Amino acid sequence: MPSAPIYVLLGTIGSGKTLQAQNLEHVVGGQSFSIGSLIRQRLSDDPRMARGELLPDEEVNSIVVETIKHVPENEPIIFDGFPRVASQKEWLDAQGEQLGRHIKQVFYLRVDEDEVNRRLSLRGRADDTPGAIEQRKRVFHDETLPVIEAYRAAGVLVEIDGNKTPEEVEQLLVEAVET
Repeated sequence: MPSAPIYVLLGTIGSGKTLQAQNLEHVVGGQSFSIGSLIRQRLSDDPRMARGELLPDEEVNSIVVETIKHVPENEPIIFDGFPRVASQKEWLDAQGEQLGRHIKQVFYLRVDEDEVNRRLSLRGRADDTPGAIEQRKRVFHDETLPVIEAYRAAGVLVEIDGNKTPEEVEQLLVEAVET
């Protein structure tokens, strides 16, 4: 039996990953999971959230496993914001094989710094403090960009111009999807 696909959306804070993951559901089917939203729901009072820190892999991976174990094995999964670091990518690769899943495509929503700042000024989420935002940007540049480059080297990365309107980004995403 062929393995079910995993689609991944990566980008810096404010790049529109969650919205586009939801849009992608309409194209490929399956379910999308915003890892950041799942973490905020479970750990809203955790001081690490206010500081913009990443949780240890074990905690994040546990949340991912708990979430996806209810998805039918033939249904696509769309991850928004996961994996963020190389160790999570390695874990997902191994876990995917065990679950009969494979990374089909990784979409990098590339957004310029000025546009990110503009979007974040409009968003107003409780954990979007200036310190947390800067910390998340640092983590993205230091930890997530190497993951993106690893997916590029593996031939599954699609770079999307995330500076465009949400509707234009959705159209680019739809055109790029391999089902």
